[in-house]
Amino acid sequence: MCSRGRGFNTEDLIRVVNHITRRSYESFFSRYVSGTEVPPYETVFGYAGYQVERATRRLPFLGVNLDTLGQVTGLPPGFDAATARLQQGDLLLSVDGQTLEGQAAGTVFRLLNEKLDRNITLRIRRGGEERGLEITVRSVELLNYRIVESASPTPEQLRVGRPASNAKRPRQ
Repeated sequence: MCSRGRGFNTEDLIRVVNHITRRSYESFFSRYVSGTEVPPYETVFGYAGYQVERATRRLPFLGVNLDTLGQVTGLPPGFDAATARLQQGDLLLSVDGQTLEGQAAGTVFRLLNEKLDRNITLRIRRGGEERGLEITVRSVELLNYRIVESASPTPEQLRVGRPASNAKRPRQ
């Protein structure tokens, strides 16, 4: 299935999965692995007696990627550098007059989170020069999943989702 010394690629994996299951998984890979669709976690984990809990968090967003100390590390995919107010390498010094220098890592996110959907004044350092900048704190939503055991799984779900306690394991 694989040429000696070249390893496996995605097509090899799909071919093996299709062969073993005697079903086609091309659509699954194009939608969930290569694509951007979210897999049907509830259905898949439900077979094994698990439930999926979802939680959504709003995070502050200034149109750029920031590290925990407030330095711009780049632009997210799909964003244009020409329209960004902040530039790679900019360092946030203060938010609405509250200094960030000497503060613990992550302070910038806490301050920005308190100002979601509001206009703020940033003091930044760009190329050795300090300047003020008016900007709106937008937000992005982050979806988190947590898998928990079902309260009353069926015997079939238990067979699928939990290894047999008395199964013999091969010796190592």
